[in-house]
Amino acid sequence: MIKIQDTIRIAIVGCGGMASYHLEEYREIKRKGIVNFEIAAVCDVVEEKMKNFSKKIEEFQGTKPMEISDSSKLLEIKDIEDLKIENYQSEINEKLGVK
Repeated sequence: MIKIQDTIRIAIVGCGGMASYHLEEYREIKRKGIVNFEIAAVCDVVEEKMKNFSKKIEEFQGTKPMEISDSSKLLEIKDIEDLKIENYQSEINEKLGVK
């Protein structure tokens, strides 16, 4: 169980336009004083897109998220509490078991 003061570690799958839109929402949440979350990992099959998105996150939160190109590896990270799928590609969804 997560306590309210615990930091929630988030992984984001898909580093394109929708993820960038949601990153702005995360910034707004932090501006409002809710700071108990961290984007800990990002995943995209397009490496350049993933690295660019990761850099935006590092500028925003001060720490760089893990960069993972194989979405099935996200399931091996033990301390991720929230997974955001910003992608509708069926191949990635299949690897994660999302229907």
